[in-house]
Amino acid sequence: MEIHEIRYFLAVAEHKNFTRAAQQCGVSQPAITRAIRKLETELGGILFDRRPGRTSLTELGRKLMPRLETAYQEVGKAKETANALSDQRKHTLRLGVMCTIGPAHVSQLLEQLKSKIPDLVITLKDAKSSEIIDLLKADEIDAGLAAWPEYPEEIAELALFRERFVVAFAKGHDFESLEVVPFEMLAGVGYVDRLSCEFNEYLKDGQGDWTLDMDVRFASEREDWIQAMIGAGVGCTILPEHCPLAPGIETRPLSEPEVVRQVSILTARGRIFSPVTETFVRLARAHKWQR
Repeated sequence: MEIHEIRYFLAVAEHKNFTRAAQQCGVSQPAITRAIRKLETELGGILFDRRPGRTSLTELGRKLMPRLETAYQEVGKAKETANALSDQRKHTLRLGVMCTIGPAHVSQLLEQLKSKIPDLVITLKDAKSSEIIDLLKADEIDAGLAAWPEYPEEIAELALFRERFVVAFAKGHDFESLEVVPFEMLAGVGYVDRLSCEFNEYLKDGQGDWTLDMDVRFASEREDWIQAMIGAGVGCTILPEHCPLAPGIETRPLSEPEVVRQVSILTARGRIFSPVTETFVRLARAHKWQR
């Protein structure tokens, strides 16, 4: 059953005449007749009693008419909702950004986007990379900036840049005299645990489970609290090398093993980009992501 068949049925029922129904629908009378016959075949009975000079609904037609009217109205409402959402997304970007990317680069990128689309409304969700993947799957964001060792099949990845993980500590820490910090040197050292970071997943992907006995003295998902504790000398932490740093914090590359993450633009595979999302992806790929 197709929506135009229901529209033709309702027109004939209203006018009680195939010719006038065809005129209202902007089609030929034979087209109306074929559509009604097809509908009758699908529904298993005659819908109209056709006599010279008079067309009326049969008992089956009268019983089905309220349901067909409702179906036609609901399809119309669905189209209106879809069109409204499409219009809204022409001027909206729902962006997910992993919390371990500093706002400076992202704000520069969004300024470029706003210059291209002045009436743009941007909704930004700050989340873990794993959460950004879930948000994309649920169609709650249009695109994401994230880093994860391996993505599910539903997620499309466009690489932006790679960066090492480094050890961050307060000035005057013993690590300051080193050029690199071997991973095993973190054992027993005061440590500040960044609960939102993807380091554990990258380490596990490349080396296996974390085996060091860490002296965790503070843990948080908030980067401002993490860096405040590092600056206060509570402990060191591991973070991405391009992460913006508070004054008084030094870093050295992590070694043995060196762990690297890939930061990418994520989209839902197979989902059609809005013009806004397409422009954002293009600008993000051209953006200079160095510190």
